[in-house]
Amino acid sequence: MLATTDIHAELRDFDYARNRADPNKGLSRAGGLIAGLRRSAPASLLLDNGDFLFGRPFSELPDRGAAAVIESMIRLGYDAVNLGNHELDLGFDTLVGAVNGTELSVVSASFLGPDGAPVFPVGRIVERAIPVASDRRAVVRIGITGVLPPRCLGPSTALGAANIRLADPEEALLAAAAHLREQGAQIVVLLCHEGLSTEDGEDLPQRLAKSGEIDALVLGHTHETFPGPAWTGLPGVDPEAGTVHGIPAVMPGSWANQVGRIDLGLASDPVLGFRVVAHDVGLHAVNPPNADRPPNAPAVLTASQGAHAAMLRTYQEPVVNTDRSLFTFFAQLGYCPSTRMCAAAIARAVAQAVPDKTRGSLPIVGLAAPFMCGGYRGPGDYVEIRPGPISRGELRRMSPHSDLVIGIPGTGRDLRFWLERSMSAFHQILPGEHAVELIDAGFPPSDFDVPFGVQFTLDISSPAMCTSRGMATGEAPGRVQDLHIDGQPVTDDMPLIIATTTHRSGGGGRFPIPQTDAAVVTDVSIADALVDALAAGVYPATGRMFNFAPLPHTRAVFSTGPRAMAYIPDDARTRLKPLGVGRDGFLKMLLNLSAG
Repeated sequence: MLATTDIHAELRDFDYARNRADPNKGLSRAGGLIAGLRRSAPASLLLDNGDFLFGRPFSELPDRGAAAVIESMIRLGYDAVNLGNHELDLGFDTLVGAVNGTELSVVSASFLGPDGAPVFPVGRIVERAIPVASDRRAVVRIGITGVLPPRCLGPSTALGAANIRLADPEEALLAAAAHLREQGAQIVVLLCHEGLSTEDGEDLPQRLAKSGEIDALVLGHTHETFPGPAWTGLPGVDPEAGTVHGIPAVMPGSWANQVGRIDLGLASDPVLGFRVVAHDVGLHAVNPPNADRPPNAPAVLTASQGAHAAMLRTYQEPVVNTDRSLFTFFAQLGYCPSTRMCAAAIARAVAQAVPDKTRGSLPIVGLAAPFMCGGYRGPGDYVEIRPGPISRGELRRMSPHSDLVIGIPGTGRDLRFWLERSMSAFHQILPGEHAVELIDAGFPPSDFDVPFGVQFTLDISSPAMCTSRGMATGEAPGRVQDLHIDGQPVTDDMPLIIATTTHRSGGGGRFPIPQTDAAVVTDVSIADALVDALAAGVYPATGRMFNFAPLPHTRAVFSTGPRAMAYIPDDARTRLKPLGVGRDGFLKMLLNLSAG
């Protein structure tokens, strides 16, 4: 059984925002890997666990690349696909129009219509002939179903507008499994669009695994991988064997960067016909570190050829001008014109969407992350835009995704914990330490949300309240101090509006989302918000977005791109001492934290 998840329309090993090849992703490469894995087994299934249809690669095309995605998956021979939260990015009716009438086999026990009946097939039974003796084969019937937990959707209006609701995932599984067994399924596979979590003990995937109704489990949504050592100590989870309460499970990353594999060994059963008696779980990377990359699958290259050519043309088009340089070289030091511009544009879009009588005097805090800010993608992966025309491709470098802007009512406490999640990017550094790396290399820049409209002090001598993957550590009191909006202290009970994106509200980055029914989902994408703000000449004030709390006699090593030398902020020159370019290609700078 082979599985992908969270492909997000990444059909090729190409990054349109950066205008270069990316060897670490792409369904075309995964397709080549799948072909090889299929040849190694006497029978196989190919499944996807949702969030396949929409993403950043083809967001500028009229159909967001949906036709190319579906055709690619059909040509690769997917046996069943589940639906994720991002399938609803353009609304429920758009989703239905995209998948209906195609040969793609959608399964979901979650979507219920006004009458309570399932909207999509709750499951599918696939038959495979397997060898049971040297000269004999038998047919095994595999039932496949899928669920989308409601909490993965966040405060979206996509379902409510269509009078559709999501079923309780545990109830949906029980009903779907019973239906599949009645139809003759001997093995039941669950596609669950949710990942493992270490926050609250046993979570939904563990409960589903204990249901007694499934024989294999595919997870997703969080873009993480399983099996792996990150899940050591989680109740009921064996991170080495790849099981959840004894059920073989796999979580194959995102963007088609991994293919998950679950091998099932079957034995005859007098009641069911077959039962699982052995299993082996593994992950296969499309860019393995010590092996050759798989070839591109011709079927995907052919199906995506038109969309690929259109995007190459589109990303070269100039769309707006800037009168100042926009870059991300010093984002983790609080200086980031690019990300601050994004946060300001998001806040502006929410302010325009929320009626004055609703908002009243509530402050709006914009939040955005420097997606291209070094990290594991290397020393060349930074935004650097000079004054003048900005192409659509450069705009995507500032904010690569096409999610919609959303305003979420919350409190000062919500904002503080949101920032604590971001500020977990820093290592804990105690007064008097020297030459300690400032940034946790395992923390993704895409989760480093910084605010527009807020000022605060950051005390990195305190422990982080979250891990790099967003799991709560239980540490207190936190790092974010002296939080102010326009000079006014932010108290825990102060009402405000958090301006962010549907990616965050849907759980992306594991940020603490305020629970509310009053969120305002705009029809404005981040890119459109940026174009509108830049065209209007609405630039945020320059300067730092946060200050470090002074740590006497303390210095830390800050790594950035070599081209940062041309953009060192004037008021940072006395605190930053260039050390040269290291073996990893990053420019090393010694940051004096004595004065904050």
